[in-house]
Amino acid sequence: MPNHVHRIAAADDLHAAMRDFKRFTSRTIHDGPLADGRSTALTWLNQAAQHARRVRGEFSFWRDGFYAREIRSRSVFEQKLRYLYENPVRKGLVASPDRWWYSSTAEYAGDLDVCLKMDSIDL
Repeated sequence: MPNHVHRIAAADDLHAAMRDFKRFTSRTIHDGPLADGRSTALTWLNQAAQHARRVRGEFSFWRDGFYAREIRSRSVFEQKLRYLYENPVRKGLVASPDRWWYSSTAEYAGDLDVCLKMDSIDL
């Protein structure tokens, strides 16, 4: 989604995994335009993160915290997965879930040109 991320993830320490994910993506998002000299993108990012900078004294792309729900059954997993897949369709961003570049639907449908490779999940 343009302004948030949905993930289904498994980790021994979910809080540490999310912290590391946020740290890595925040630095990558900031350092890419910095290295390429894209001043307009840097200006936008810095303005968007202005409040967090005042609070923490550093660049921050993500809000603090995250909203986690434990998935304990296949039916709940399938419900959450359907929600993730249909979200960009409901928002009018794409006509079908497999057209959303940042989704695993295209890979599971057999398309090899995908944004992220997915691990299969056994429940």
